[in-house]
Amino acid sequence: MLDKAEAGIWEDVISLEAERREQMNAYFSAEESPPDAIAAIKVGIETIQKLDAQLMQLGQTQKKELSRVLQEFGQGKKAIQAYSH
Repeated sequence: MLDKAEAGIWEDVISLEAERREQMNAYFSAEESPPDAIAAIKVGIETIQKLDAQLMQLGQTQKKELSRVLQEFGQGKKAIQAYSH
């Protein structure tokens, strides 16, 4: 997911998130994990949290960029309207 986000392929990020959510729900709805698996689960969750933080940062950066582009587009549209009258 992070690779796709870094490449700007947000549609893939969204579909991968849906797959990930299904897999996590299936995993955690299973019977109790054996005690020796708890440490591995903890590491996995911490890794997911770190990757999610990076994904959210990339998402915020993309959001700001899209807002900037839309604002510039709006300013250009106003300029065109001003000169066309």
